[in-house]
Amino acid sequence: MKKLSILFILSFTILFLMCSDKEDKKEETNLNQSAYILCQGSWMKSNASIFLYDLKNNALSDKKYLGIGDVVDDGILYNDKIYMASYGDNQLLILDTKNGKIDSVDLAGAGPQSVAIANDKIYITCDNIDSVYILKLSDYSKIKSIYTGSDPWAITAYKGKVYVANTEYDESTYSYGQGKVAVIENDSLIKTIEVGTNPTDVTIINGALYVLCTGDYYSINSTVYEYNIDNYSLIDSLDLGYMGVTKLITYENEIYSTILYSQGFMGILKYNISLSPESIEEFLNYGTHITINDDNILVTKSTTYSDPGFLFILNKNTKEVIDSVQVGIAPSYIIVK
Repeated sequence: MKKLSILFILSFTILFLMCSDKEDKKEETNLNQSAYILCQGSWMKSNASIFLYDLKNNALSDKKYLGIGDVVDDGILYNDKIYMASYGDNQLLILDTKNGKIDSVDLAGAGPQSVAIANDKIYITCDNIDSVYILKLSDYSKIKSIYTGSDPWAITAYKGKVYVANTEYDESTYSYGQGKVAVIENDSLIKTIEVGTNPTDVTIINGALYVLCTGDYYSINSTVYEYNIDNYSLIDSLDLGYMGVTKLITYENEIYSTILYSQGFMGILKYNISLSPESIEEFLNYGTHITINDDNILVTKSTTYSDPGFLFILNKNTKEVIDSVQVGIAPSYIIVK
């Protein structure tokens, strides 16, 4: 239930501020027709939603999906369908972007977190059972589940292998153990890599494995690690200088990560894939998710877990705001199609 813990952490920090924001699902995106804005909704309210933004005409679409699930904040686009983990009601949601139909698959209390697709299968991290669910892509029937470690979180796939970030969160002590990344091949666990504290995202960049370890939110800085994809040896690492950093979003040679709250700063960091300390900069002082294409920057901003959030469209070069629109509660992920 680490997701609930993070919801409490973010809610607390927002309150504090008021008193004193395919295989590899992190692939680069190109400008097309629409941006799908995934909004978590309020915990236990089943009011997650998806809003559509017309990128060609710079306007919010009348088309939207309301009440689709409970805490939906991550998804993957594959063959015109968006696959999403709905954590609060233990479902995999599938939106067909061609006909607008949403299907759901009951995951029997597993606590789905994140989704990847490879080998004609769907891989879903499930923190309630400390495992990865594997479903057939064709009919969504269950193949098996694989224990990967405590509290699996992010997941990505590359050349037939699946990489799972296990945060190793201990609910009894409210603390994090040794972070790990599990490697799955042929639907079997073949390797476990020890990484830093609380790995919350994994991705592949130029054939190397990048792991973002968020830290414990109050005493350990967030760090990005780069590993050799063949022998899993450590190549490099970068202390980001902040706590509470999440997400690895790549565009060209840059990585963008969001900061829940750290040392008085909430927003987005940008740094080079070379992991050079000199490349770190505070890119924006707001934002819960970011997507960049050839012309624009799309950024979501979440206020609370009970009020609508916003989508900002910025000029990529000048960072001038072109448009801003109100969307659903707690917008946290953007998919461009």
